[in-house]
Formats: sequence, C-alpha cells, structure tokens
Amino acid sequence: MSAQIALSAVLQGTAALLQLTAAVLALRLIRVTGWMLSWLVISGALCVMTVRRAYSLWLLLAAGDPPHIPFDEIIALAVSLLMLLGVITISPFLQALKESEQKLRKTGRVLVSQVAASTAQLRNTKEQLETELQERRRAEAALAGEHQRLYSLLEALPAMVYTKAPDYTIRFANRRFREDWGDPEGRHCYEIFNSNDVCQKCVSLKVLETGAPLREEWVRPYGERVYEFFHYPFKDLDGSPLVLSLGIDITARKRMEEALRCSEEKYRLLVNQIPAMVFKGYADWSVEFFDNKIEKLTGYSKEDFDSRRLKWCDVILPEDLDYAAKVFRNALKTDGAYVREHRIRRKDGEIRWVQCWGQIFFDSQGKVDYVSGVTFDVTERKQLEEILRQSEAGLRRLASQLLTAQEEERKRIARELHDELGQSLMIMKMKARAIQRKATGEDHPLATDLKEMDAILSEVVENVRRISRDLSPYILADLGLEAALQRLLEEFSKHYPVKLELRGEFAGLNQAFPEAEQIHVYRLFQESLSNIGKHSGATGLKVAVSRGDGKVSFLLEDNGRGFDVAASQYSPARSKGIGLATLAERARLLGGSLAIASEPGKGTKIEMVLPLRGKS
Repeated sequence: MSAQIALSAVLQGTAALLQLTAAVLALRLIRVTGWMLSWLVISGALCVMTVRRAYSLWLLLAAGDPPHIPFDEIIALAVSLLMLLGVITISPFLQALKESEQKLRKTGRVLVSQVAASTAQLRNTKEQLETELQERRRAEAALAGEHQRLYSLLEALPAMVYTKAPDYTIRFANRRFREDWGDPEGRHCYEIFNSNDVCQKCVSLKVLETGAPLREEWVRPYGERVYEFFHYPFKDLDGSPLVLSLGIDITARKRMEEALRCSEEKYRLLVNQIPAMVFKGYADWSVEFFDNKIEKLTGYSKEDFDSRRLKWCDVILPEDLDYAAKVFRNALKTDGAYVREHRIRRKDGEIRWVQCWGQIFFDSQGKVDYVSGVTFDVTERKQLEEILRQSEAGLRRLASQLLTAQEEERKRIARELHDELGQSLMIMKMKARAIQRKATGEDHPLATDLKEMDAILSEVVENVRRISRDLSPYILADLGLEAALQRLLEEFSKHYPVKLELRGEFAGLNQAFPEAEQIHVYRLFQESLSNIGKHSGATGLKVAVSRGDGKVSFLLEDNGRGFDVAASQYSPARSKGIGLATLAERARLLGGSLAIASEPGKGTKIEMVLPLRGKS
C-alpha cells in the first residue's frame, strides 16, 4: 500500500512539474503568438490534468483500501485548480498588457514616422533656406549689376536727369546735368539755375502735392537755349518724397519747328498762288484738296471732297472713267508716277478739261497708301489745241492740194517739154545733121562747128527727156511703183559715183499702195536720193526695204559728211529750202512717219515708215 502511495506521489510530483513547465511554455507562447491561442492551450492542458488527477483520486478511493486522506493528490489537485484559476485570472491582465504593448508599438511606429517626416521636413526646409540664400545672393548681385547699368545708362543719356528733395536740394544728377550746370552737391536748384530765391512757379511742390507728373518748357536765363522738363513724383530708398526730373535740350527742335512753320506758311502761299489744285487722293477715288480753288473748277465745295461725300470719279465723265482708271493701273506697274488728261462735269453741267499729275505712294505691305499730285484746268489749252488741230488739218488739206497741183503742173511741164521743146530740139537736131551732110569734107569751115552743135543738141535732148521723166515719171504710170523705184536706183548709180547696196525687195509695192499715193512714195525716194547725191559726198549707200505689222519701212543710210539736223530745222527757210519739209509732209499725207538722224562727219540715216493701204 505504501509502495502504491509512493508511486502515486511520484506521479503526482511529475504531473506538477509538467504543469509548471506547461505554464512556463504557455507564458512564452503568449509573448510569441498572442494571448488568445496561448490561453486556450494552457486552459486545455490544465483542465485535462485536473480531470486526470480527479480520476486518479477516485480510483484510489474505490479500491477498498482503508480510507485515508490522499493529501498529495489533494494538494496536486489544489495546485492544478489554483494554476487553472491563476491562468483564468491572469489571462485578462495578460490581454490588457498585450493590448498596451501593441498600442505602445503602434505609438512608437507613429512617433518614428513623425520623427522621420519632421526630419525630412527639416532637411527640405534647410535645402529651401540654402536655395533662397543662393537666390538672394544672386538677386543682390543682379540688383547691384542693374544698379550699375542704370547708373551707367543715366550717365550716358543725352538728357539731364536729376532728383530734387522738398527743400530744393539736388540729391542726384547725371553727367549731362553736371556738364551744363556744374556739380550740384550742397546747392539748391534755384542757385544752380541762376536765381537767388525759390522760383515763383516751381513745379516741384505741385508734383509732390498732386502726385501727378507735370511737363514744362523753360528758357535758360541769359541765353537762347530752350529746355523741356518732365517732373515725376518719386520715393527715395528710405521712403522720403523726391521729384524725378528729366530735361531735354529742345533748342534745335524749336528752331526746326519754326523753320517748318515758315516753310508750311510758304507752302500754303505757294499752293494758293500756283494755278493748280494740290490734292491727296486714295485708291477708292476719294480726294482731299489743300485749297479752295477746286470750288471754282468744279462748282462743288472743298468740304464735299474732304468729307468723302463726293469722290473724284463722280465728276469724271463716264466715257473718260475707264481711261483714267487704266492710266492709274499702268502706273502701279511702274514707278507710280502718271499724267492723264480727261474731262469733268461741273456742278452746273459745264464740261471742263483737266490734267492730273500724280505720284502713288505705297505702304510697307506694298499696297496703295495714298496719291499726291496736282490738277490743272487745261480747258483753254484744249480749245486752242482743237483750233490748232483744225488749222493743221486745213493746212494739210492745202498742202495736199498744193502737192497735187504741183504734180499736175509737173505733168503739164513734162508734157510740154516732151511734146514742144523735145520735138523742136529733135527738128533742130535733124536740120543740123542735114546741114552737116551738105557740108562734106574735113576742110569745110563749118564742119567742126556743126559736129559740136550736133553733140550739144543730143545732150540737150537727153537732158530734156531726163527732166521730163523726173517731172512726170511715165514709168510709174506704165509699170508701177516697183519698176519706178528700181529705175530711180539705176539712174542714181549712173549719175553719182556711189556704191549702192540694196537689202530687201520692192516686190509687192504695186499692191501695197493705191495709185494716187504711189506718186508720193516715189517722190519721197526721189527727193531723198537727190539730197544724198547732191549734198552728202557719200561713197556708199545702203537701201533696206522691209515689211511687217501692216507697214513698210524704207531705210536709206549713207557714209557721207552728214549735217546738224536740229540746226537745219531751225535755220531760215531760204537757206535750207523746202526739201525736208516736203518729205515730212508727204510722209504725213501717207499716214506714216519720217525720221532723219545725222551728225557732222557721221553720215545720214533716213527712215520712212508707211502704212500699207492697198491689197498686199
């Protein structure tokens, strides 16, 4: 029995040791895994051990042994119960302790993050302060540089710059001020500007009182210099009020303004006195006039044009408007200058002729900015031109009639030379030859004289025939203009030692001109060749014929002595004859032109351009 009890005691001690070990492990497990799981494990183990001990005690009591009190089991049971009770009691404390630890850890983490954030913020603040310090140093250096540049700029300005305090002392003055008025240090402005007391109209106080800038012109005492001053309210670095003044010497400008005023006055006088209307026009036909003479020309008031209620195109005759616009458009393609003449209708309906001289001015984009020019009333001149034109037309008709009469008279003289004088000469020649045949023998006293007379008569007959042909070229009537011109060149080569060179052909000229006009073409050629042969002394002559654009051109160019064309034109008529005038008039009668180019020692060039009037 004692052995059994001893064994039971050993077992119970071992159980107690195991329970103590389980409790220690449970506490360790609580720190590692958390209170809930550890509490469940410990509670379960202690419950199992308590039940086991209770069952062991019941077995001992049921064995029928003499009853005795198993103090060890009771003590083990009590210890188990106490441990169970302790675990149950300490579990909330351990739970609260765990929660406090977690809160402390959480608080520690928050504090650590806050400290880290504060540290980072402090680091950023430090970097920002360092950056701001660097920027401030750079700003101070830039400000010092700007201050130096500003001071250099003020020193280099060609105008006076100075600041003045309310007590009239000069606080700052640039180089130009010092050059004109001396060093202002310790002096008042009125002392510098040659005055013993404060100026009665000093603008400094007004600027400080009103706070508004002021401008004034000031004439320097005892001199002819004029200054323009601009005064502005200003603050010193300490906030004290100052007046900043800028002074410019405008003496030259004043003189220029005076000269310009005089020039404008002279210009107005000139504009008022010249017999023309000075205008400024625009691309939309609106126009502004500089005086009132336009009212006399058009009958409309100057205000009608200046206000653009009336435009220049409104007074131009509709049939002349396209011409005026075309002249303007053509001027845009050249240098912008133009001259045009057209008619206008006055307010009372009268038609007047005007001549406009204009110059177009362009802006920077190349568009029309405005037109400047003058307008003349040329009505009287146009009337005189019409009278002159009618007179010239009458003179040309008279010249045509004279030339026609001349040709008729030439035909009559040629006919008389050929029919009367020619026949008489032929009879005389035949009589002379008959007498010569009777006076046979070389020793006859009249033989030599008769032979000479026969030769003279033959020459006279030939000359009469030539003069007759020149007066009335029968070949022109018989064979036409082509053959007549060709015969002229052949006769010219026979009578004058001039080398002739023909370029082109006369073919087609018979159909190019009517028969009534062919005589004028023939006379142009005849007179030109006659002048070259008689007066040029040329050794060579080039004749060129060309056709094109409905015209035929004749060019005669020699290498003779030449002459002064202008002097020949303006010399008295009796000294130059009527050859050149006749040539020009014949060319005009044909509707063409005649140009003569010549210089002394450089030959002569005659060019005739005639329109084709026949069937070519």
